[in-house]
Amino acid sequence: MRKPTFFILGAPKCGTTALAQFISSHPDVYLSARKEPHFFDANHRDGMHRYLGDHFANWTHETAAGEATPSYLAVPYVAARIRKETPDAKLLVLLRDPVSRAFSSWWMFHARGMEPLSFGAAIAAEEAQIQDGRHPLDLPDAEASWIEHMRKLRAGDPIAVRT
Repeated sequence: MRKPTFFILGAPKCGTTALAQFISSHPDVYLSARKEPHFFDANHRDGMHRYLGDHFANWTHETAAGEATPSYLAVPYVAARIRKETPDAKLLVLLRDPVSRAFSSWWMFHARGMEPLSFGAAIAAEEAQIQDGRHPLDLPDAEASWIEHMRKLRAGDPIAVRT
């Protein structure tokens, strides 16, 4: 099976969905069957063959094929996995003003009842986790922490880790 030729990544709320929709409208581009398959960050244990079968089985004549999983930018072990599995793939990275991006992300989770803290309190809590080495992506088993975070997102559970 052919492997993806590009990945769209970036922080959440930076426009990755809009770019994915725009790019996928081109007749020579195939976008994965599902946006955000999270293979390289949370589902890597399923294996490359399953990933390709689940998300790229219908890729036929298109010159380029890819997927959009914004979190690939933030998860520390993803870059090495992408390079190992798809060394020639291009990375399309979207960034945004960090304050407006953080507020937009906070508002989405807060409105869904997944972030109980005010914006300022949530920023302070996360900053304290980072400074103390307690941020989930800084823990010795970052992958297990990230997989648990992804489970919470899918379930709509509160996402904040407060210790």
